[in-house]
Amino acid sequence: GDRELVQSVIGKGPPRFELITQTLSCSMAHFNLNANHRFAESVPDLIPADLLMRQDSFDYNLSAYSGEREVEEQVFSPTPRQPCIKHDFCFNKDEFDKADTYVFSWLGVVENLTAGPEMEKKTVAKINELLRHGKRVIFVSNISYWSHDEFADKVVNKGINMTKETALKNVLNTAHTAAWLLKKNNRQKPFVICSEKGLLDELRAAGITQYTATICDDGTEKEEFLGKATAENVMKLIKENDGVDSVVVGR
Repeated sequence: GDRELVQSVIGKGPPRFELITQTLSCSMAHFNLNANHRFAESVPDLIPADLLMRQDSFDYNLSAYSGEREVEEQVFSPTPRQPCIKHDFCFNKDEFDKADTYVFSWLGVVENLTAGPEMEKKTVAKINELLRHGKRVIFVSNISYWSHDEFADKVVNKGINMTKETALKNVLNTAHTAAWLLKKNNRQKPFVICSEKGLLDELRAAGITQYTATICDDGTEKEEFLGKATAENVMKLIKENDGVDSVVVGR
């Protein structure tokens, strides 16, 4: 993009919630997100300053560590290390406020907080403050229970100062992205394993209607998928749906 620096922010909690930030160049951010980051023998297309900071990037790249304990060890290790940039892992409000766009996970950050309704109200108030300052706020979720439209309704009903039209442009969940991916790859006959109808709503909105699902379009269960998962029952279902071109598992 047209940005020179990227600031990543991760949250640690509960019971207390801490923001841990890292500022790095755009090219280094792209490299850190690469699946081969930890094992790369060379670093392509990086500026000279990034090359000097490469070893530090191995230490500080949290996406390279799979377990929460490993992440904690990297972040809170007492071993002194030279940071990539002066303010790595120190929250800087001035830098934070310079961002144009903020991305919030919905569950656990805006809704269903362990701290309860009062903290949710405070979170909504802070988000509305960002909006008042002309910032863009995007909400994401790995839950496929809701359609794109239902997710936008949640945002508006939560008290976020967005119209329904604006919310539709600023929400993204796995139901929507799954439908987008299937359409992009011309998959018309997916087998969909889900328990809520949001995913099916998104498939139909994307023009994918020849799916086979474990529930009806209104969300009610289908009897044929409530039996025991025996080899006989599974093979019977496979034979009845042999035209399937993809499998989608909802969450």
